[in-house]
Amino acid sequence: MLQPNSPNSFLKGAAQFLGVYSLLKACLPQGFRKPVTEYRRSKIYLPPLKIEHFGYWGRDEKAVHVSQRYAQYFGQSLLDVGCDQKQLRAAIGRSDLRYVGVDRTPPADLCLDLESDKIPVPDNEFDTVVALDVLEHLDHIREAFAELVRCTRRYLIVSLPNNGFGVYDHMLRGHGIPRFYGLPEEYPPDRHRWFFNFDDADHFLEYCAEKHGMKVVERVAEWRIPGWPWWKRPFHALRFFLGPRTAYFRHRYFQTIWYVFEKPLPNQNGTQ
Repeated sequence: MLQPNSPNSFLKGAAQFLGVYSLLKACLPQGFRKPVTEYRRSKIYLPPLKIEHFGYWGRDEKAVHVSQRYAQYFGQSLLDVGCDQKQLRAAIGRSDLRYVGVDRTPPADLCLDLESDKIPVPDNEFDTVVALDVLEHLDHIREAFAELVRCTRRYLIVSLPNNGFGVYDHMLRGHGIPRFYGLPEEYPPDRHRWFFNFDDADHFLEYCAEKHGMKVVERVAEWRIPGWPWWKRPFHALRFFLGPRTAYFRHRYFQTIWYVFEKPLPNQNGTQ
């Protein structure tokens, strides 16, 4: 029989405490705190937030995911703003699709700086415009969004990262500040101009929809199992299935928010 103060008794009690604590953290990661939000809610209709799990890594796999998940919104023409190496064009693989990629450097079809340049295309030129993790790189983020709206005829697909997600994990692992932040010796060619959480991005895109008269077709929260050792993944999954959908949960675990906007069709007199 174990003595009350024996080492084995202490270890058993500590293990029980850690087990209960881990379960509570999985189910209530925010504890008893209630985050304060002061967002102005718009008067437009917002569809419910879809929570979807994605398993892609890197730009190539992301392009494949986008080409499949959002295929229903691709018409006969597509403007890919922030196209990088035009991975999305290759992933879609449609010979009938008129594709134009926009970025700062080749192989983009249109090389320009969205901070100062307009996209040299007529209004309502493309059936679909996509800007995936692009706007956070621009100081003039509102003007850039207006330019995306101008170029699309019908659909606009925008994704914004939850910046706190990556920074939090990166710093906890002792890696310092991620590459898009920090204080480098020289001005970097590219960096994030804004630091925001999941709800900030959600509210900003909601505001943009209201301001530009766009209908929100879909709102999607991207959930991704991180590249941890296999034995950590069950704890991550437990948080997903049991954790409450509070602001803390969204900021801590949702990586990206996606919006699909639809532009009102013009009336017969040419107005929208």
